[in-house]
Order: sequence, then C-alpha cells, then structure tokens
Amino acid sequence: MGIIDRVILTLYTLSLSGLSVLTILLSLGWTDPLDAVRTGLSTPEGRLLTGAVGGLFFIVSLRLMYSGFVRRPRRGALVQVNDLGRVEVSAQAVSGLVSRTTRQVVGVRDVKAASIFGDPRGGIAVRVRIAVGSDVSVPDVTGEVQRRIKDHVRDVVGVEVGPVQVAVEAIGDDLGKKTLR
Repeated sequence: MGIIDRVILTLYTLSLSGLSVLTILLSLGWTDPLDAVRTGLSTPEGRLLTGAVGGLFFIVSLRLMYSGFVRRPRRGALVQVNDLGRVEVSAQAVSGLVSRTTRQVVGVRDVKAASIFGDPRGGIAVRVRIAVGSDVSVPDVTGEVQRRIKDHVRDVVGVEVGPVQVAVEAIGDDLGKKTLR
C-alpha cells in the first residue's frame, strides 16, 4: 500500500470513527444531529451533497479494497519466472553477495556495501566502493573485482551483470584505523 493510499485510509478511518461516535450518541438519545440531517435532506442541495458524500465514500471503499488485494512486486527485487514458478532475489541479498565476492579479491582491504541498480540493457548494474593496499596495482585489483562480481553474480543469482563501477576511496596499509563510510 502506497503513501497516498495510507493517507486516504487514515482520513477514511477518522471519518468512520466520527460517524460511529455520532451513531452512539444518537442511540443514547441525542437527537440534534438527526434533526439536522432531516432538515438537510429536505432541500435539493442537501440531497445532492448527501449523495456526493455517499458516492465519495463508495469510491474510496473500492480504492482501498483494490489496494488491499493487489500485490505489487517488492522494490529492488530481481524477479525470475520459469515453468516451476516465481523467484525473487532481493537487492540486499545481491549486495551482500557482491560485498563478499569483493572481499575475497587479493589487495582489497575494505568494502563499502555495494549498490545494485537495474540496467536499461537488461540485468543489473553494480557500484562498489573499496579500499586497497598500497602494495597492489589498482588497475589489476579493480579489473579482478569487476570480473569476479560479473561471474559470481551470474553463476549464483542467474542474472546478467552489466556495468560494474568500482570506486577506490582509499589506498594504504593503515586502513585498520579508518573504515570507509
């Protein structure tokens, strides 16, 4: 349920709560609201307003029923449908896989959680931030990171990996004192 539906549901619930309190008060003998309704319904404008409010409540009821039963796919989930059914892999799960794969590359000292994006050409795009040691070749390490991410995510998740962007944010051996943020 989206934010707009939640706002509508809140207003709808508050309106029905007020109507419930009014009904309880009417049952206890307070007739002023009932007299006001009778007076309002005696004029054409009052009947038109009552019909419009009833129609609005009916439309809102249908909208809320629809949004309650319609199941939308989760954001950031990779969805694969095959003969056996549907498989969803969350972006968070893929991000964790990318981080673990990146940490296994020799020369990588620290990894910031990877970001996963949908690639317009199909599959996913990955962005990962790393820190490397000062005794390694940055082009060699980043190339290995890109290759391993592409291969491992394709093998494990079954989705093609498009561009893999690697940002080296620190180079050095004293990275134990400072972690990437």
